[in-house]
Amino acid sequence: MFAAVGAQFLSHYLQSRRIKKEEYNSIYQELVFPFLPEVLIYYETHTNFRKGHDVTKDLNADELIESIRKKSQLGNIKLLIRYNELIRTDYFYDGRGDAKNIGVLRFFYEYLSDVLMILKRMKKDNDLTKSVEMIHKKYGIWILVSEEMGYEDATNVMSYDFLLDDNFYKEISQRKLNNLIADSTDSTDSTESHSKNRKVILKILLNEFSKDGELDVEVIRKLKESLVSNSEY
Repeated sequence: MFAAVGAQFLSHYLQSRRIKKEEYNSIYQELVFPFLPEVLIYYETHTNFRKGHDVTKDLNADELIESIRKKSQLGNIKLLIRYNELIRTDYFYDGRGDAKNIGVLRFFYEYLSDVLMILKRMKKDNDLTKSVEMIHKKYGIWILVSEEMGYEDATNVMSYDFLLDDNFYKEISQRKLNNLIADSTDSTDSTESHSKNRKVILKILLNEFSKDGELDVEVIRKLKESLVSNSEY
């Protein structure tokens, strides 16, 4: 009897695993495979150090986001929340005009969160997962710098990301980054607390830029001035 029950349990377990694997394969084919390359390219083209020379084609973020939105039921609810936040920016002015651009970054950040979950559960190629993890963190930092000093300056700051090494990205906790990105749109979060925690990460970024000597670039100086103006650096 116990053997029969055990065999039945094992059969059910294996069948469940097979179904889950098929589900993740389906999600991968519909949500990850068609859009992931363009989400990665969006970061690379917009923050390219020689954008005016090396980038030959602009990616239409609105079309890409709408395509992903149509498959958003395959992701988590946060992706839909980010989409709703984004479309609101078409109707309300935020005072600085950055809400739409930062909303795009938040949407792509959340999309990559979903992608990473799927890749890890499917045990996909480790190199691909590492590449996505890297760009995911870069999107997160781009968002935080945009909050600190505006989207345009933040984009210029991120164009120097080639100066950041692997140790820098290891130092930036993914969990802390996720919490900061979530907190920045959570009305229940303390603005002062969020600002303080954001500056901790941005100071790590600034220190990395200055590791081999002071980087004499206007936008980096502006970032330092922004951090110094509100707290002791």
